[in-house]
This record gives sequence, C-alpha cells and structure tokens, in this order.
Amino acid sequence: MDWRTITVDAEVDIYIKDVKDEVLKNLDSDELIKELNSREVSYEEQYEKYHMIPKDYVSPDKLYRYLCDIVGCGYHEPKGSVLDKLKEMI
Repeated sequence: MDWRTITVDAEVDIYIKDVKDEVLKNLDSDELIKELNSREVSYEEQYEKYHMIPKDYVSPDKLYRYLCDIVGCGYHEPKGSVLDKLKEMI
C-alpha cells in the first residue's frame, strides 16, 4: 500500500470578540483578580451605581470620579455640571 502526503492550506475566521466575551462571562472574579496580580496589572474595583459611598472615597478626586460614574459622564466634566446632573436624578 502506497502512502501519499496531502498538504492542505485553509483560512479560518475566528471572532476574537465572541471568544473573549465567552471567557470573561465564565471567568470567576477571584480568578481574574489572581491573573491580574500575576501579571502585575493594577486595577480598581468598580462599585454598583447608587451604592453607599465606600469609605475609601475620602479624597475629593476619588469622590468626584465616583460621582461621574454615577451620572455617566467623563472625568473631564466640570464639577458644576456633574452636580446639576445629580440634581436632575433626584
């Protein structure tokens, strides 16, 4: 019996975004934090909107960023505008 070799070249489309989303959906938060620490990546945990303000938000800059996250604006927004948006939400 003669054996022959066949070489096949193929193109395959992989949607990385879909794979990434599936991995992140199934990844436990603790596993993700361990991986970030192993890569020495800094991160800051985000809090759900409308939670009580955490104790570590004692500096004005951190509090400002927290309030910007609540109203859904960027950190470049003027403070008066952020306060106006908060008033509209109440």
